[in-house]
Amino acid sequence: MKHNGAGAQVCETLYALAVALCRMKNLEAAVMMLDRTVNKGWRDAAWLRHDPELDPIRSQYGVVRLIEQIESGPDVTFAAMMSRSSA
Repeated sequence: MKHNGAGAQVCETLYALAVALCRMKNLEAAVMMLDRTVNKGWRDAAWLRHDPELDPIRSQYGVVRLIEQIESGPDVTFAAMMSRSSA
């Protein structure tokens, strides 16, 4: 799976929108946005599990399924990280 900087920014923006929707108590839309975030490449399952901003949706709306989806997927290695470690 290839990612670039723009893709990472898209994921971060979608994640921020999911958090904003949580804050506005639009929980169903927040879950839908979080689903889009994961489908666009978000892979930080640990943060999904512990981000206090997601407390309102974490257990009630299937966020656990998204975490499991991330954890069951292949490991992702970023080319930039590989080039740094081999230098």
